[in-house]
Amino acid sequence: MCFDTKIAHQSITIKLRRINIIKKSKRFAALFAAVLMAITMFTGLISAYAATPHHDPKVPNRVSTTGVYGALIITGWRSNNSKTKMYAQTTGNRSTYRLAVTMVARNVDSKGNLKKTGGSPDKSKDLTSESPVANITSGTGNHFTRINIYYAGLIDDNVNHCAYTEYQKTF
Repeated sequence: MCFDTKIAHQSITIKLRRINIIKKSKRFAALFAAVLMAITMFTGLISAYAATPHHDPKVPNRVSTTGVYGALIITGWRSNNSKTKMYAQTTGNRSTYRLAVTMVARNVDSKGNLKKTGGSPDKSKDLTSESPVANITSGTGNHFTRINIYYAGLIDDNVNHCAYTEYQKTF
């Protein structure tokens, strides 16, 4: 094998490894959303009120990709990017078995030490087309360096029947 062919083969091998890593990360995101949905199924409150299919004014920004599963289409909403406070909500095109939103942030102090976040970062609601608004705060003197928001909707009690999307921001 000549030198140029060897380099080309190594380059292709590296690209294939990167593609496999990307595929695995997408599978992990789907699994993570399904696990969060399962957790919120057992910890969430069931509301007797009918929801309107409009998002809350606190979350004016639509996440660019929507989640789709069968006839269910979910949309993620978020507040303006802030290093100290974020809001998020999930809406569906129809009433669903459960809608949920979860925020995970890396929160640090001025020295870079990890700190606990405040607020209610995990919200869900059954038999609705609109989840409650989740919020997360950094606390006094702290700030976010990264935030991930996961939006999910179930059409029935099977966690495999899930529409999901996500939003990521690095500050």
